[in-house]
Amino acid sequence: MRFAPPAWAGGRWSYLLGGDSLGRDIFSRVVVGTRASIAIGFLVVAAAMIVGSLLGAIAGYAGGFADTAIMRVVDFQLSFPFILIAIVFLAILGPGFWSTTIALMVGIWVNYARLVRGEALKLREMEYILAARCIGVGDGAILLRHILPNVLPTIIVMATLDVAWGCSRQCRPGA
Repeated sequence: MRFAPPAWAGGRWSYLLGGDSLGRDIFSRVVVGTRASIAIGFLVVAAAMIVGSLLGAIAGYAGGFADTAIMRVVDFQLSFPFILIAIVFLAILGPGFWSTTIALMVGIWVNYARLVRGEALKLREMEYILAARCIGVGDGAILLRHILPNVLPTIIVMATLDVAWGCSRQCRPGA
């Protein structure tokens, strides 16, 4: 079954997408490869979402030195191409599932930090946040109970798009 054609081009239905140079079924290899791509996509986005959202919320709500420091790190990282950052981290960590996951997470956490920071800047001036401060609610509680839950729908939309983007980056050769 070496170089077998796909089923719709005159090949066997048992080799739906045909065979490769060693006679292996291409469809089964695609299915097995998809498992790793989807796992990496979900793990990368979950880690980047948590790290970026927390740092962005802290930067947006606290302001001052924390905002400046976090956003300068974000600006510095955004000044380099994403693929360059991923390659550098893969060179440092070596090949493998977890190395790829960490390299991609380091590349996209900044997107969440910028998004959440912008939302936090807007929300920290809302009346219910000012009321919570007036009755003595701490900054950590305001971040966790008021800011992050109100930013969550925006984060979910971005995470959904990033999972699809991350999986497509893993599935394409040379990406």
